[in-house]
Amino acid sequence: MAHPDATVPTVQAAPNGSASKVARLLDKLVKLWAADNTRSLGVRLETGSLLNAHLGQPTERQRCGRSVLKQAADRLQIAESDLNRMRWLPYFSKDESCWGEIPPENRSWSKFKAILPDLIAALKGNERRKRISSDEKSNAVVNGILRSIGSATSKLGAGNLTVDGPKKTELIRGLQDLVSAVSRVTGIRFNWETKEDETGGAKQLPYGFCVPPKCQ
Repeated sequence: MAHPDATVPTVQAAPNGSASKVARLLDKLVKLWAADNTRSLGVRLETGSLLNAHLGQPTERQRCGRSVLKQAADRLQIAESDLNRMRWLPYFSKDESCWGEIPPENRSWSKFKAILPDLIAALKGNERRKRISSDEKSNAVVNGILRSIGSATSKLGAGNLTVDGPKKTELIRGLQDLVSAVSRVTGIRFNWETKEDETGGAKQLPYGFCVPPKCQ
């Protein structure tokens, strides 16, 4: 356990805050542990809450996290890995079900450490399922669009269709809108081509597009 009169190392400033903020955090942690001789589950819950308030939730990656945890570990004489586990305690404790069948009177730090790997594994599994679900929805939308494009292409290529005048302009503008939307979601830039009319006069509206070789 750390002592208030322990030698205080130089506080290193972190990218997400000044050295003074880190120093205040470390002072709070030292006082918290100095006041709790039992090293209870409660002091670990508060430690995790203080660390998360400064670093963000343990599910988030932050560049300064390792530096602050190292400084806290040095001040408190607690393993850095244990401090990292304490960050998960308030995160999972928001839901009482994280303890499973362990009643409140039997909950302890050692028991939380024992169930923590399974809790993290379940969390990662849920996130993966959400990503898969999102991908499936996106694929369903794209498949629907592809069917519509296929149907439109088939009708336009029937051979007996004549498009001219205002409808020709509307059709080309609609195609341009479609290509612009595809460009936004795929990150590929399409170049429109133009051609001259039969007399070599003014150019008509764009009639097609190509994908630059570097984008293929």
